[in-house]
Amino acid sequence: DPDPVGSVANVVYERQITIAADDTVNSAGSIWTMAVTDEDGVVTEFTFDDSEGANAPTAADVAQGLAAAVDAVAGTGYSVVDGGDGSSGTLTLSRTGTSFEVSVSVERNSDPDPVGSVANVVYERQITIAAADTVNSAGSIWTMTVTDQSNNAVQFTFDDSSEAADRTAAYVAQQLAAAVNAATGTGYSVVDGGDGSSGTLTLSRAGTSFGVSVSVER
Repeated sequence: DPDPVGSVANVVYERQITIAADDTVNSAGSIWTMAVTDEDGVVTEFTFDDSEGANAPTAADVAQGLAAAVDAVAGTGYSVVDGGDGSSGTLTLSRTGTSFEVSVSVERNSDPDPVGSVANVVYERQITIAAADTVNSAGSIWTMTVTDQSNNAVQFTFDDSSEAADRTAAYVAQQLAAAVNAATGTGYSVVDGGDGSSGTLTLSRAGTSFGVSVSVER
């Protein structure tokens, strides 16, 4: 009967938004809106109102204005961690524990148009196997189930069913990491830990958020 074990830490999710020079053509007196939708469908909007501007802003101006809008609103959970300082048309938006999507639009003469581009980012989850999880686990099978945002599940297994003694947490983490590395084409990789030094490993995937659970069948 599999028992859930281990713990999964919240990670930081980021999206890099780029406003191109072409996006600002004929945009004098416009209103720019960045809509951020989290994994639960909750939408937060940040607005750079340049409706009084007589000249088209630069891409750097727009990125800076949107970054300022994020910084001005407390309690959203979002922050700008890079860019948005007026040096380029790029800003990186961040939130801990919740994945999200971003879109940007500009309203020219009351007609909103989608603009900008949003780059894929790398999502990570840190999994920790505790020493207590390995008690009475001799001859067990450990399974790490990873489910992406489209509900596609992949399982990585450490089959220790022939072992007569309990393993350490570090060994279990190392073997789960080895199972990830041995499976090709999943999109997942181990980017930290899983080297036998501790019970922790960090799983990574580009472009798709995911959840993780670990169970042991004793």
